[in-house]
Amino acid sequence: MTNYFNKGKITTIEKHKTTHNHKKGKDMNDPMVAEDKVPSYEIVEGKIKEFDSTIIISRIFYIFDNLSYRFQLIKKDKMCMVEIPKRLLDDLKNGSPTSEQELAEILRLYVKSSNCWIEV
Repeated sequence: MTNYFNKGKITTIEKHKTTHNHKKGKDMNDPMVAEDKVPSYEIVEGKIKEFDSTIIISRIFYIFDNLSYRFQLIKKDKMCMVEIPKRLLDDLKNGSPTSEQELAEILRLYVKSSNCWIEV
């Protein structure tokens, strides 16, 4: 099971099933993206470190279906998937004052929730 943020709540869904293209090493449904391609990556990373400095961002996927980025977080032997709307990351990049607060709220709901963290 995986969790995602939906209108202020964390909702549990079935694990995301993908088709892999092994020759290219990419997921064709939700492609993995590099940090430098994610708007406001440094801000997201900094906010995560504010909650818990032991959490690392392992991978980032771009979700075409709902125009968001899915961050795979790792803490010791556990993993948490956090989905952040592209719109929010773009607003952060453009200096929107409410965006940083919205990001902090999303991250708090995920990172502090024991439902988000699964054994890997």
